[in-house]
Amino acid sequence: MRAWLFRLVSVVLLPLLALALFEGALHLFGFGAPAGFTIPCEIDGRAAFCENPEFTAPFFPAGMERRATPFAIPAQKAPGTLRVFVVGESAAMGDPDPAFGLSRFLEVMLRAQFPGRRVEVINAGVVAINSHALLPIVGDLSRLQPDVFVIYAGNNEVVGPWGTGTVFTRGAPPLRLIRLFIRARQTRLGQLVSRVASLGRRPQQWAGMEMFLGHQESADDPALRPVYANFAANLRDMIDAARSSGARVLVSTVPTRLRDFAPFAGEQALAEYRAGHLVAARDLDTLRFRADSRINAIIREVAGPLLVDGEAALGAAPGAESFWEHVHLTPRGNYALASVFFRGIAGAPPLAEDACEQRLALTGFDRYRIAREVLRRLEHPPFTGQADHAQQVAAVEAVRDDGAREEFDATDAAYRAAIAAWPDDPWLHYDYAVLLDTRDVFFARRGGRDEVRAIPQYEAALRLLPQWADARYRFSRALLRAGRPDDAAAQCRVLLSYRRQYDACGSSR
Repeated sequence: MRAWLFRLVSVVLLPLLALALFEGALHLFGFGAPAGFTIPCEIDGRAAFCENPEFTAPFFPAGMERRATPFAIPAQKAPGTLRVFVVGESAAMGDPDPAFGLSRFLEVMLRAQFPGRRVEVINAGVVAINSHALLPIVGDLSRLQPDVFVIYAGNNEVVGPWGTGTVFTRGAPPLRLIRLFIRARQTRLGQLVSRVASLGRRPQQWAGMEMFLGHQESADDPALRPVYANFAANLRDMIDAARSSGARVLVSTVPTRLRDFAPFAGEQALAEYRAGHLVAARDLDTLRFRADSRINAIIREVAGPLLVDGEAALGAAPGAESFWEHVHLTPRGNYALASVFFRGIAGAPPLAEDACEQRLALTGFDRYRIAREVLRRLEHPPFTGQADHAQQVAAVEAVRDDGAREEFDATDAAYRAAIAAWPDDPWLHYDYAVLLDTRDVFFARRGGRDEVRAIPQYEAALRLLPQWADARYRFSRALLRAGRPDDAAAQCRVLLSYRRQYDACGSSR
């Protein structure tokens, strides 16, 4: 008996103790990063929780990590506050512009419905992740006194980490192994091993959806079965974690674009599309960037009474009115989806769409610049290989051109009115700064005087979200144009202290 006990101690317990001591030493000496989705921060002298820029490292190869939109959650929740977390992937985040995403429309609806209460709607969506990353996000946020969880996810189960059509990881191993691997990579020791393993390798570069062209999956491939099973288990555990906090939970089915949007790949999918069988065409698409019928069936089954039906809200065959491309919602689409969640929370009709747009300052200028970004994406595969690519481009060009017709005075007035009504909103200040910057630079390049009027708006945005990298970068450039190089350099130093990929406040890599 003593011999077996000695072997147990020697073979198992002593190595575990050594690893625990090594982990503690790495933590003590400041190596590595916290594992949680949020980290403690300070906003205007008050304790808060902000997004952890290193959270996605365990889920992606080095150089391809994604980051949440900036947020700040007060550590001390004020009495009467309604705190809502919106959890999901890029569609939930509001890509291509979170300022007009699901969480923003939902927030203005709730603020209008509950004018006497403080309303906090936190955008916890992240590009390219899937349920394997969403589960720890929900677990982390469950500690922060939530009132409502909104879950909108399912597009990335095949193409995201540990999917069978992904470029980020290899294969779809058993769920227990995936979770064990994630936990191991979240430790300081795991981070050290990852760093050592990447020595001498060039970090991989993000290249958008084009990266996945060689990773196609047919709908009848048996390899998809564990992907669906993992999604069901992760979604069930997400709901349990969220409900354990005492919060209400709402889970939506995931609509995708069906009309005027040919499949990305697959002859059978294209044949179904040409025959007018749009759902079948989506489900048979071998580049599986859209939640299919099986994903939505799982959501309906797992969510049960917690379900809200986003698919039904956007209609039987949603098209360009609701989606920019395959899954990312237009402002109208985000309004429709937010309305479904709003009714689930408040049990009342939502604020009208035009009133929401006024409070968010959704202007012609914003539609113009968002459409330009979408057009930039449509210039690359897999979009360029779609049978109706030219029609898609023409539709987005029409939005761009219509937005460009709006007079500056009307755009300026819309932002001034929105900020006057909502002065503590960082997104309004930031977007107004972008508008002013764009106009001033435009005239300066044509020989006019650069008034650099955006500086106070960047300052206001950064006072509310000091970790906002894009705002600080633009602020530094504005200071430089204003003839304040020392102040610009100071902003660069702050920026580079937490976002190394900004090269001396030059262009981001």
